[in-house]
This record gives sequence, C-alpha cells and structure tokens, in this order.
Amino acid sequence: MDENVYLYAAAVQGIQSFIFETNKLKEIAGASELVAKVSDSGEFIEFLKSVGVSNPSKKNFLIAAAGNIKYIFDSKEDCEKAFREFPYHIAEKAPGITISQAVLPIKRETIGEQDIHELENQLKAERNRPMRPNTLSWMITARVPETGRPALGAYPDGEVEEKDSSISRLFRSKSLNLGRYRKLQEVESSTNSLLKKSLNIELKDKVCVFAKELKRICPNEGHSWLAMIHADGNDLGRIIPKLFKGVKGQAFRDKQIRFSKALDDATRQAVQKAFTTIFRDDKKDVKSGQEKGKALFERYYKEQGNAAPILGIRPVVIGGDDLSIMVPAEIALDFTKAFLEEFQKETKKELTQVFEEGTEGYDYVKNGLTACAGIAYVTEKFPFHYSADLAESLCSYTKKVAKAARAKSEKNRGEEDKETILTPASLSFYKLESSYAKGYSDYLKEELLPAIYAKKSENNKNKGVEGILNDRGALSLNPYFLAEKPLMGSEAVVQQATVDELSNRLEILSKSGSLASRLRRVLSMLYTHAPGEIQFELERIATFYPKELKGLGINLQGSEDVTDKIVKNCQQLHDLLSLHSFSKFTQEEPA
Repeated sequence: MDENVYLYAAAVQGIQSFIFETNKLKEIAGASELVAKVSDSGEFIEFLKSVGVSNPSKKNFLIAAAGNIKYIFDSKEDCEKAFREFPYHIAEKAPGITISQAVLPIKRETIGEQDIHELENQLKAERNRPMRPNTLSWMITARVPETGRPALGAYPDGEVEEKDSSISRLFRSKSLNLGRYRKLQEVESSTNSLLKKSLNIELKDKVCVFAKELKRICPNEGHSWLAMIHADGNDLGRIIPKLFKGVKGQAFRDKQIRFSKALDDATRQAVQKAFTTIFRDDKKDVKSGQEKGKALFERYYKEQGNAAPILGIRPVVIGGDDLSIMVPAEIALDFTKAFLEEFQKETKKELTQVFEEGTEGYDYVKNGLTACAGIAYVTEKFPFHYSADLAESLCSYTKKVAKAARAKSEKNRGEEDKETILTPASLSFYKLESSYAKGYSDYLKEELLPAIYAKKSENNKNKGVEGILNDRGALSLNPYFLAEKPLMGSEAVVQQATVDELSNRLEILSKSGSLASRLRRVLSMLYTHAPGEIQFELERIATFYPKELKGLGINLQGSEDVTDKIVKNCQQLHDLLSLHSFSKFTQEEPA
C-alpha cells in the first residue's frame, strides 16, 4: 500500500447569493437542497463511482456538511479523476454554484490537524482566483428577467413535458434558466430532508409541510413582517487545533469523523428542540404523528382540504454549526434564544462522547459550545438575498463584540483556565425599514447615531464600530447576551442587556397602552430636538407611567448631566419599539 494519501477538499462559494438569487420561496428551498446535496456523502460517493474511482467509502470522509467536503484518496489517479470532473458535475447538477478545490499529499500515518490547517489555507487561496462563469451564452439569447441568465429553449435531459405546472408556465414565458429549473426540481426533496432535520418528521406522514410562498410565513392579519435568522457556532477555529493536538494517523481520521458528525447532530437536535419549545402546547409533551402536528403548529397553518397543514416557517440551511431559517417575525426572538440555549446543551452531550472525561480535549467541550445569531426583520416583498446578507452581517457583528467580552474575561482568569472560557452566546437584531441594503455597521452609523450620542467635537460616523462602542454607544443595546452581562467600553453610559431583560421590558411595553406611541415621539426627538426638550418630554410621560418607565430601565432621577442621562435612558428605545410592532396583543390608544 502506498505510504502517501491525498487529502482532498471542496467548498461551495457564494452559498447565500446562489440560494437567494430570486425572491421565490420554492426556488430558495430547492437551492438550499442543491447546496446540501453538493456536500452530501452519499451523493459524493455516487459521483466517485460514476468517474471510475476505485472502492469509494464513507470511511474516507473527514467532513461532508454545509457545502464542505474533505475526503482522503488512497491513490493519486483517483484523486485526479475527482479533481478534474467534480466542477463539471456540479455545473450540470447545480448551475450557478462555484466550487473551490485543493489537494494535499500527506503521509498516511502522520495526518493531523496541521495538515487540515494547510489545506484550508490552500482553499482560501483558490477562492481568490476568478472563476470562469458556467452560464455563458450568445448575446442574442433570450434572458430570464429575474436572474439575467440564458433562458432554456428545451427541457434538459430530453423531457418532453414537465409535470410541475409552475415549471411549465415559466418555460412557456421564457423565464426558465437551467439553474432555476434544477432548483424547482428539488422542492419536494428539500421539504422532506429539512422536515427530517428540523422537526424529525417525514413528508409522507402528512403532519405538515413548509410554506412555499413568503406570504405564508407572515401572519394572516396584523403585519407583513418576517425574520431571517442566521446562527453560527463560536470558537471552533480557536479550539479545534487544541482538540486534535498530538493526534495523528488513523486515530485522527476516526476522531475527526466522529467530531464532524457530533457537531452536525447537535445542531440538528438543537433546531428540533427549539421548535418544540416554541410551538409546544401549554408546555406539555406532545405525541407523535398527526396529533403532534396539530399541537405544535396550531397557530401557524391553514387547512387545505385533506392536504397536510402548512407550517409558516422555512429552514434554508441546517448543517455543521450553521443555521439559516425564515420564521414569522413574532416568534423570531424566542426561537433564536431557544436554539442558542439548546445548541450549548446538545454540543455538550454530543462532543463529550467524542472527547471523554480524562482525555485530551475534554476541557474544551465539557461545557458545550456556544453560538451567536443575527435576526433581520424584513417585509415579505423585500429582496431576500439582501435579508440574508443583513442577517449574516448582524451575526458577524455579534461575534465580534462577544469575542471582545471573552477577551476581557480572560484577564481575570489564570493561565490554565482562560483558554477554556467560552465566547458568550448572544444575538443581535435589526428591523429594516429603509429602502437600501447595507451591512449592520452601516446602519449603526447611518441610522442609529443621533447627534446626542456623539462626544463633543467628535463625529461617530467617521469611527469604526469599536470606537462607537467604547464611547457612548449607539441607539441600540445589540448584542443581547443569554447569560453574561459584560460591560463594554470605558464609560458607564454604555450598557449591555440580556435577552431575558429585553423580553421582560417588551412585555411591560406591550401592556402599557399608549406608552409606546409616546416613546416613539421621544425616539424621533433624539434626532431633531435639544437635550432639555427631550428630558422635559420624558418627565411628562413619567407623570402618567412612572412604574412602567422604571420597568423599562428609564430613571430620570440623579445628578448626571442631562445629555448623559438621556443617552443612558434612551439607548434601548429603538430595540424595544422595533419588536413591539410585532406583538399581536398590543392595543395602543391615541397619545
């Protein structure tokens, strides 16, 4: 047997742009299934057989999830076949997806974490190389208006007529390109796999199906807001080298495979338990089958004859330590909190079976792993690729601040303990009410920085996010932490809050009649009025709602400077009023 083996890696580029190429939920669902199939171990094995690779085996996978594949080839010839043919295979099965590949020859008995690190660096270099588009055509070719890609003149693979009426309609109107066609073909397969991952039920049982239109995710009355949630695990890049330190050869391969599977299982279980927490009937356990469907989804489906109930949610990506999902705006905060809590519990349960007590790596997983999340609140008509970008931007911002909090915690711990400190689980959200789409840091500086929040003789809009947080902050308390409350910045006016505190204050606001209307006026005054006028308005409101303002953390007493007092008292108003608009139980009176 050859001493060398060939460590092969493939990764999907531009997953978000591919999935959210159009605003059609059926196409989004099909695209997410295509991405899942690209990195599915069974699909990759079938591909290897089709190109003549000898004896492909699932035992050779190090990872196959979330658009990433790492596979060990025993011969150079087999590796070359896969490397040469896989991009063409993907271009045919999922047009529009771009694949980066890398190969590293290594010794069979010395494969370890350093090799994985070197392979990842090669993949990063490959991503920076421009790729030739695989959807080129003549300039006179008819184009699909929504995507700009060449329209199909005939059904692929020789089909004479397509059974799906929506596909036939798009074909006849010259609005069907190959990528769109492949996405629509995967809708049923996507529904089945994501039902299994997110709810542990089968499509054939007819318990429920996911919404196929964005308007189905929104409530039938009240508002047209929905939420895009993106969550990502913390600290993996930091702790993985420590988990596999000194592990080589077959032991490394076995442990890497078990680790990847455990992480994938933990994410899937966390999603399932989060949904059960949100939809459970009066906090009682629910039975399986149709009764389970009725109990879990009573508020969110419509009966359609004898068809399965339609559930107003839509998972997009569930794999590795990643989650992307669309839900009604009213449940987004509670679901995200439940998922982050369950993720830590499930990773503790799964990973401590891979790294058992007393073995190398146990100290890094004994408390589980944490995750951060971003929630983008948008209307059903807003382009969803922008929504996905915003949710990802919010998640990145959350992780950045949470890591800064972890760094501060390290200073108070000994050398032996500080490496095992977890980045605190946290989330950020933003309700998008403007017509332009940017990253969260841009919204922070453009929309959440009234002049009163800038220090004298300084302009926060020219500062980075860190500079803003270390001064007076902005008109938001993002991110919200699940448990810990680190003090960000050097001044007391910069506050942080937990998700529970946010929920409690939201409940107070929802039960306070016209208080929300009055506070909206204060919020607008922050951009146009002098500090004295704002303070006077708050004091006037306090004569009608003294207990409620205290419950919201607004304290008008003390000898502080008026400006500092307003900055501190009003910092959470935007967050509360954004979420308040989704409450179905709020009945406001005229101010």
